[in-house]
Amino acid sequence: MVVALCLPIYFGGTARFGVCGEHDGEIQVVVSIDENSFTPFPLDGKVVWVGSENGQNRVFCMDLETGGRRQLGGGGDQFPSFSTDNFIYASENHVVWLDQQFMQTKRQNSIWFADIRAGEQKSLDLPAGYRAYVNVSGSIATWPDYMSKDLGVYFCDLNRPGEKPKRIHKFKNSLQRAYPVTNGKVVIYEVKNSSNLDLMMYDIEKDKVVPVDDGPDHQYLAVIQGDFVYYQEQSYQSDRAINRIKGYSLITGEKFYVMNPIPDWAISIDLINCPESSFPVMLASGFSKKRYTQLLGFDQVKNSVFEISDKVFGRLNAAGDCAYGNNVVWTQNTPENPEDFDLLIFCYGKDNKPEILVPGTRRIKAETRCWARIHKNLVTWAELDEFDWDIYAMQIKKGEQTK
Repeated sequence: MVVALCLPIYFGGTARFGVCGEHDGEIQVVVSIDENSFTPFPLDGKVVWVGSENGQNRVFCMDLETGGRRQLGGGGDQFPSFSTDNFIYASENHVVWLDQQFMQTKRQNSIWFADIRAGEQKSLDLPAGYRAYVNVSGSIATWPDYMSKDLGVYFCDLNRPGEKPKRIHKFKNSLQRAYPVTNGKVVIYEVKNSSNLDLMMYDIEKDKVVPVDDGPDHQYLAVIQGDFVYYQEQSYQSDRAINRIKGYSLITGEKFYVMNPIPDWAISIDLINCPESSFPVMLASGFSKKRYTQLLGFDQVKNSVFEISDKVFGRLNAAGDCAYGNNVVWTQNTPENPEDFDLLIFCYGKDNKPEILVPGTRRIKAETRCWARIHKNLVTWAELDEFDWDIYAMQIKKGEQTK
């Protein structure tokens, strides 16, 4: 069972304390706010998020032990954003964000970051251009630059803000795309090579590029999980697309299949970026009389795929960083009760069954609940009620599995 430790958490605005529900004899105490707050990231004893205050978007951090809240960035003419749900915008000591500049005649933005300990925001020294997202691990940030005079894949060390970001791959034109991810030691990214996509790795310490998979097929959309890289592969046979999920060991260089090919019932399978998870997390979309979604995992030792969630015929929300260790969190509803989003947790072990951590019926008119993430034993998420987005957090303790 799951033991939830009560935490009154204040995320700005006017506090509204209240008991929000009860399950298995446990009560969660929450605090919501009067203005919108989005995409929370849990860290050690802290939460960072983007929120609006007095009509301006800002980046905030809260210490859960003291209840102290600080502004890390934003305000003025900035419009900070964590633009892509599947990528990681916060590490233990740094938070990064995009500053979307909507008033420009050309589509462009900049990348800002803050040291969470010092709280001072800084911008990266970049030419005018457009970045779709930025991904961070430790002090290393990486991003693709699509619309500037220096197109390509970049990384930088946020502990050395005076150094110019380094381009590790040059795009041939602005139509090329890459989705670089990092674990703080390497950067994994796609390279267009003639008619196919190759997956490459840049070793930061060695300043060296090596291929992860440069076979004749398309290799793309990689995630780093522990000592492994997982990615998608696509080939064609008689004009029919064959899709697979593959893995690569960062230690041995061995490549292996997770799904070869993906099952016939699957419309699509997407890898979720969860670098601290004990196993890769996949979001599958399938069809059985009607469309459904389901979370799946892969046991590297057993070489087998396992179910994390049941088949969900309503809506299932899973974001990057939704898994830590053996635990996975997400939200889901049903077509019959679309406003009742349950927050669920799954622990991979001897009793592999998902549990409802917070039932969807605990609030009236909670239109959606999403951005559930977990770091060690801290779970955070956001809810949209009829007025605004609110952020919640809960300490959990995973005890003995009980039926």
